[in-house]
Amino acid sequence: EVKLPTTISEMMDNKKKNRYKNILPYDSTRVVLRKSAELSDYINANFIDVSGYSQLRKFIATQGPLTRTSEDFWRMVWEQESLIIVMLANVMEGGKAKCAKYWPEFGKSCTYGGYNVQTVNEENRGFYILRTIHLKESGNEYASPTRKIQHFQYIRWPDHGVPLITSSLIRMHNKVNAEYGDLVKDKTFPIIVHCSDGAGRSGVFCALNNLIQRLRAEDEIDVFRTVKDLRDMRPHMVRSFVSFISSLHFDVDHFVFRLQGGFNEIS
Repeated sequence: EVKLPTTISEMMDNKKKNRYKNILPYDSTRVVLRKSAELSDYINANFIDVSGYSQLRKFIATQGPLTRTSEDFWRMVWEQESLIIVMLANVMEGGKAKCAKYWPEFGKSCTYGGYNVQTVNEENRGFYILRTIHLKESGNEYASPTRKIQHFQYIRWPDHGVPLITSSLIRMHNKVNAEYGDLVKDKTFPIIVHCSDGAGRSGVFCALNNLIQRLRAEDEIDVFRTVKDLRDMRPHMVRSFVSFISSLHFDVDHFVFRLQGGFNEIS
């Protein structure tokens, strides 16, 4: 893994916004927020260009928000016009905080800086929770219309481990893909993906997308190239990918078979 400059994330004012001191966004691919007299342009997040072979695709990989960075997270969602968030962690895991609860309970609303966030629907689908969140600018009579955000939270994946049921992750990925396919007809936008550090589980999800897209187009996959490309965009991406492959109990050919079977598992 090549170490690229992370100068901005190491500035004194930005250090406190990093959940982990060793997961710092590369300067070259970092997401830059709109800067103002009161607000910084920094968030621990990178653009991840894992374009599929059938349509342009871009992700943003970011750390699980801290309480102090929840406003920045929603600023990013708004400024990037993203309509899908994929959360691959629980708020608490093994008694340790992995992510701030940056959204309100079902039926409630909260204000994060200049944005009002309301959870209007929540469905527990066994291995993931699907929430519908309404996001709008607050305190602005000329504000843009409310946006509907789809929030997918996968809840069966331990940190530094593998999904308890790997096929369920593929099914959720397909749900995300289907939702994106419907929404992107009007306007392209990045899917925001996070776990706790925005590298391990988030990297696997981005890699999975890339491999599926390539498999569809070329009937082959290149795991190592995919991982290398991801690590060129954000440090330590796909930490546990070998474990992820191993969890399928067979070799890469079996992984391909499972992915192919997963294409039609949209329910």
